[in-house]
Amino acid sequence: DLNLSYNSLSGEIPEESGLFFGSSPNLKSLDLSANHLSGTLPDSIFTQHCGNGLEYLDLSSNELSGPIPPSLLQKCTSLQYLNLSNNNIGGRFDTAPFGLGSLKTLDISNNSLAGPIPSGLGDSACSNLVALNLSMNNLSGSIPQSFASCASLASIDLSYNNMSGELPADTLSEMRALEILVLSFNQFSGALPTSILTSQTLKVLDMGSNKLSGAL
Repeated sequence: DLNLSYNSLSGEIPEESGLFFGSSPNLKSLDLSANHLSGTLPDSIFTQHCGNGLEYLDLSSNELSGPIPPSLLQKCTSLQYLNLSNNNIGGRFDTAPFGLGSLKTLDISNNSLAGPIPSGLGDSACSNLVALNLSMNNLSGSIPQSFASCASLASIDLSYNNMSGELPADTLSEMRALEILVLSFNQFSGALPTSILTSQTLKVLDMGSNKLSGAL
């Protein structure tokens, strides 16, 4: 494991991945959170080394920008924890090619992602996903129907985005592990699905500051 979090490291993450992986080609955990790292995420690192079993990657609370590298979402098949929150990561999120079937926690909150949530996130990519936080971005569109495949998903936070449309009753009713659903500060409309109100697992529901209507 390599933990360099909460330091004053600055500059860009070098493309020559030997800095992190040279002496530890089978690195399982890399934590560079809470530094001053900037620039884009180098695609080459994940292309060359994610296949060696990286399970934990935390790059949160830096000054990283640019899109999420496709290789990070496709090559890191062993990744269980991915935290990119509190950066300046942007680009179209709906074109992101998710292929992370082992992922349990995904946090990309407080960035500048735009566009709808990719349907691929709710297919094979979420078979083991437990916690999803995409809050405080510029996401639009509706909740993907493919989320019905997320059998283990217990916590969803999509607050502070520009998402809209009616809440998908059928999709939410299939998410039988869901305990926390935070959709506040969006543009969701229509009635609140009965399946949410009668859920046996839901403990926290935050739908504040939307455009819901109809009877309870």
